[in-house]
Amino acid sequence: MTVYFHGGAPGLKPGGRLLPSSSTGARHTMPDFVTDAEGAAEPWLRYRHLVYATVDIEVAVACAAIYPNGAVYRVQVHDPRPDPDNARTHVCGPTGTILAVEYPEVPLCTQEDMIREVLKAVRRGDVTPQIRKALWAMRAARLATTTAGSRQPQEPR
Repeated sequence: MTVYFHGGAPGLKPGGRLLPSSSTGARHTMPDFVTDAEGAAEPWLRYRHLVYATVDIEVAVACAAIYPNGAVYRVQVHDPRPDPDNARTHVCGPTGTILAVEYPEVPLCTQEDMIREVLKAVRRGDVTPQIRKALWAMRAARLATTTAGSRQPQEPR
């Protein structure tokens, strides 16, 4: 079974439902940071009716960092399909289930430009060693604690 991660609103519990922002009214989600030009070029970036997950925990951390004190979860996406963002590593679907809390809090990142550039690189499929190291540094600096039994960060390859 493939392990997927989701970065988003804090406070969700294992066994809870993962719902799209169109149902919850959540803000500070990816569509809120899409420019008009990006939305015109790639309309799916503004979709609020799906939940998204990735096999790359660094991407989930970056997504959680744009939400005020967001969290990272291990999830199962219901009726998954490849995400147009990056079909190799991302899936989307109508809902999901929280399997575990990986990081209970990722402080709001004020470096929106860095996050935007990282996500653009991921979309292009060219996550370089430098981007992995930048994500690792951000995660190491911002995540002081993890929940009991959760995955400990590992040095990127």
